[in-house]
Amino acid sequence: MLASIDAEIDMCTPRAFELRGIVASTMLIAELAARLDIELPRAVWHQLRVIEMAEAPVARLRAHLAAIQEMIATAPEGFNDPVARQALEDALLVEIMDMLPTARPSDPGRSASARKRTVDRARELMHGNGDRSLSLLEVCKAAGASPRKLGYCFQEVLGTSPMHYWRAMRLNRVRRDLKRAGGTDSSVYDIAVQHGFWHFSQFSLDYKRHFSEKPSETLRRARRAA
Repeated sequence: MLASIDAEIDMCTPRAFELRGIVASTMLIAELAARLDIELPRAVWHQLRVIEMAEAPVARLRAHLAAIQEMIATAPEGFNDPVARQALEDALLVEIMDMLPTARPSDPGRSASARKRTVDRARELMHGNGDRSLSLLEVCKAAGASPRKLGYCFQEVLGTSPMHYWRAMRLNRVRRDLKRAGGTDSSVYDIAVQHGFWHFSQFSLDYKRHFSEKPSETLRRARRAA
C-alpha cells in the first residue's frame, strides 16, 4: 500500500504494465476515522511510504478488485445503478479502513458488557425494518465502531465475524423478498442490489450455497404460486 497525504507519487514500470488500485481521499479517510472512533496519527502520513500489509486484508482487497474487474469485463452496465455503486464503494472503504496499519481503535471495548452492547446495536441496525439493508460501513458508522473493533466484539459475543453474520442476514432478507415478489415485476437483480449485493455472480453462488437453490428458482416458484 502507498500512503501519503501531500507527497507526490512517481512510478517507473515495465512496458505494457497495468496498475489497478484504489485512490482514497484524505478528507474521506479522516472523516471515517472520526466516525469510526479510529485514532489516525497524521504525522505518519506526511511522507510517501510503501507499507507491507498483513496477508488477510490484502487478500480481501485483492478479491474485491478482481470482482470489480470481472464486472467491468462481463457486465459493466451493473455499475450504472447508483445503489450498486454505493454498495461497492462502502465495501471497499470497509476494507481500506480495516487495513490501515496505523489505525487503532481508541477504545477496543474493555468490558464484556460494552462489547455485547456494541454487538446488540450492530445487530439491531442490520435487522432494521427498512426497504433496503444497511451496508457494513453504515452499520459501523452508526454504531461508532471500526471494522476491526466490530470484528473483535462479534467474535467474542457470537463466535463469528460481522461480515459472515451480515451476509447471512442479507441473504435471508433477499429470500424473504423474492418469496413476496410473485405478483410484481421485480427481478432477482433488483432485489439483490437493494440488499447490497453488487457482484451478482458471487451473490448467486452464495445464495445457492445457503439455500440449495438458485435465486431465480425461488422467484419462479413465488410467481407460480401467485
